[in-house]
Amino acid sequence: MDYYLKKSIQMKAKESPKKKTDKLNKLERAYAEKQISHSEYEMWKRVYMNEKDVVEEPLPVSRKKRRRRV
Repeated sequence: MDYYLKKSIQMKAKESPKKKTDKLNKLERAYAEKQISHSEYEMWKRVYMNEKDVVEEPLPVSRKKRRRRV
């Protein structure tokens, strides 16, 4: 596998947990500022914790096809 392809896959894998923590931080802030109720907070917390980290991997393309496209 190409070195740069591996790097991009690794970087995408690192991004998804950050997005989840951002959502949880926003949720906690909204609860602290009493914008949402405790039941809503618990519901959304469960939803965000159960989200699967989906990492979209690009399809492997041969070198010749990559060169011809450009």
